[in-house]
Amino acid sequence: MPYSSGAASVSTSHGRSVGRPRFESLGWMSYFYAATPEEYGCGGDDDCTLPSEFSSHRSLLDVLQYEYEYAVQVFSEDPKSMSAALRHHYAVRPFSPATLDMMEHAMMELELPQTPRRALVFHFNGADLVGHSMGFDRENYHAEVQCIDWQIQRIAQSLIEYDPEHTTFTLISDHGGKGYSHHSFTLNVLQVPIAWWGYGACQNEHLDDIGVDVTQWAPTVFGMIGLDSPPEWNHPSLEDRAACEEDEDDAPLQSEWYWNATYDGVCPVPIGFDHRYADAADIVRLVVTIACFVGAFAMGRWLIEVNKSRDF
Repeated sequence: MPYSSGAASVSTSHGRSVGRPRFESLGWMSYFYAATPEEYGCGGDDDCTLPSEFSSHRSLLDVLQYEYEYAVQVFSEDPKSMSAALRHHYAVRPFSPATLDMMEHAMMELELPQTPRRALVFHFNGADLVGHSMGFDRENYHAEVQCIDWQIQRIAQSLIEYDPEHTTFTLISDHGGKGYSHHSFTLNVLQVPIAWWGYGACQNEHLDDIGVDVTQWAPTVFGMIGLDSPPEWNHPSLEDRAACEEDEDDAPLQSEWYWNATYDGVCPVPIGFDHRYADAADIVRLVVTIACFVGAFAMGRWLIEVNKSRDF
């Protein structure tokens, strides 16, 4: 991801996910609510009906909207998972995976909330679909990741024009992958990238030397933009390392050095069926082939017997 890695001024490639990658919503919920699934009251089967450790556990978006009067808008290529992650508190605007719809709408001022303070979420699901279909860490997966990087670049360049002095960007991922799934307890699955850039983010601060959990993301965002974290967030912020006041002599927020020129507006990465379904289809075809062979053999024997009886 040449643009994202170049633009990110605070980052780690060794962030630790919650270790329950089977359920997409729990991974994202841990970011937004700054809590592990157990702390929020979620069981191993994605059932979140147990009482939370706190009487009122609010998400980053809840606090921004109701305490600081931010307008919130969520775009997603997997609206079901994202809506569940946000506990169905927000209308999620759906878009088809592997399209440029989110990018085009993000670049149109009329599509965004018309308020001075806006919190926008753009959720890409193409890399996950390609991984399940064609394999994580394969050529098509890398191509899809670069395609998403290009879309992030265009979205960031568009949004920064609205308020270049007070715009903060962050990039997160809920899990990695290995083979064709993300159900194993391995580093390829559990390690995730986390990055910030723009207003409030330090320059050239790498956090790979410390352990960074996804539950620390929301408190760190608040530290960067100068807000107090709510009391129910009991995971420490990284603002001592990540948050800095802007210097007038700093380099521009979006440098042309980071421009990703590998795409010209087209992301032609195909997304096929889930690899599990392809395996199942192979098994079905094998069973059907054997059944047809056995049936044909039985039919032949029956015809032979019928002809013999007629001759007799």
